[in-house]
Amino acid sequence: MHSLLLLLSLAASSSELSERCALSVYAVKPDGTLAAEATIKPDNVASVKSGGIDVSGMHLWFVKLNTDGALVNSRFTKASVGTRMAIFCGDREVSRALIAGQSTDEFMFSVSPDEP
Repeated sequence: MHSLLLLLSLAASSSELSERCALSVYAVKPDGTLAAEATIKPDNVASVKSGGIDVSGMHLWFVKLNTDGALVNSRFTKASVGTRMAIFCGDREVSRALIAGQSTDEFMFSVSPDEP
């Protein structure tokens, strides 16, 4: 099992993310547009939990995927290292993250506490 630390630019504060968020992930094309369909869909997500604050003051969020989500994520992240993905909570984009390496059933991302 691999964890993937995602460093990202944010569009929402960590206080807006919740454990009941309908989280989805889209591939980001080189021109900055999103893929037409989500790679990770809400039914692939087992949980989204707050993980506290790291040493730089960023809020950490942990995503746990179900078996189907882990398979999709493993293939997606392996093929997409070095590119970005967009994380959505419902229909609101909450981050753009750099895919630093392959992950399977878990990944985490950080959220700036200074974002509105």
